[in-house]
Amino acid sequence: MKVYTDENIRQATVPLSVEQIKEFFSNKELLYLIDYKNSELKENVFLTYLSNLDLPSEIDFEGSSFEEKEKLFVIYLTTRNIITCETLRLNLANILLRYREIDTQDIFTNLIFNEDEVQKFIQNNKELIFKWNHFLESTILFAFTCIPELKESLNLGEGKDGSPGVEHCEDSAYVGTNVVNLFSITGFMATFFSKPIHGPLTYFKPQFEDYMFRAKNLYSYYDTEENLPLHLMLANVNGEISLPTIIDAYQESQQDTHNG
Repeated sequence: MKVYTDENIRQATVPLSVEQIKEFFSNKELLYLIDYKNSELKENVFLTYLSNLDLPSEIDFEGSSFEEKEKLFVIYLTTRNIITCETLRLNLANILLRYREIDTQDIFTNLIFNEDEVQKFIQNNKELIFKWNHFLESTILFAFTCIPELKESLNLGEGKDGSPGVEHCEDSAYVGTNVVNLFSITGFMATFFSKPIHGPLTYFKPQFEDYMFRAKNLYSYYDTEENLPLHLMLANVNGEISLPTIIDAYQESQQDTHNG
């Protein structure tokens, strides 16, 4: 994460003035701190504007009610526009980890939702958070498909004995595209998988195979230094970890979830 000095931070509301935009092109070190409460644009239009503008920006929610913040976050979780914003992705990461009952007190600071609000958000948006949790759990399948030796261990179609293979999902809007912003958060994926997988995994065909993330594929965002689960998979290629160990762990987790 890039660090900005106070002299390069600009307090602003959106839409930005022509002068503010011109200033950025003469000084690419600027960061715009957007006052959401006092901005003319709100909700979907607000996020679409930030995505299209694509300038370094963060959101200041000072003075915003829980309901105002909740509405914006629901849009962030469902929109097809990828928004680069630490405030949004870190608070989302916190919500997802708390959904998995992981203690985040020593992980995140300066959150815009307090613990009561996090639980209220989860309660109000159960189906949405369930989908995001399920998709992230299922990225383990995606990691397997990235490595030929591991992909062979998957049953992506009907089994030779007629048994059903991995469940497929063709819904390209199952989760919003901002899911790709989570893979580069330091320690997030490893912390996420520190809790057992909740249920059988799903092969999300559009997300796993198509170029639907700003004309890039999922792997373009998934392959980051911070994504420890992927690198554990890749470690077998260099002989750093036993391939059978990985496959056995995967198959055991699937058996446990089916039996649970």
